[in-house]
Amino acid sequence: MKYVYKVCDDGHFDILSTNDDYVLQANETFEQPEDGIYLPVKFVDGKIVGATEEEWEAYQAELNKDVPAPEPTALEQQVAALGYQQMQDAKDKQALTEQNAQLAYQVMQLQQQLGGQA
Repeated sequence: MKYVYKVCDDGHFDILSTNDDYVLQANETFEQPEDGIYLPVKFVDGKIVGATEEEWEAYQAELNKDVPAPEPTALEQQVAALGYQQMQDAKDKQALTEQNAQLAYQVMQLQQQLGGQA
């Protein structure tokens, strides 16, 4: 039994299990392609060759050009709103902490003034 690697018209490749006496057809090879190659693949000099990263990015853009961006679910919107509220609360807490520090400083100054008058 042998494995045949065949480049398909859509830029992918298939793996076929064949008999030992199988005769290769066009765009087929017994040589396994490298792992991690980018799609689309092509048949060059008897080998399956992957696209460059730039070609792959263009290929992905073409595949996804008509796919609309997904709308956030109600849960995702609620999580985002809660995250925003948490950020606002943190800002408010910081402002209150600063006001508290200013008031504490003013109280200390008044105590010093009153202590100096006695």
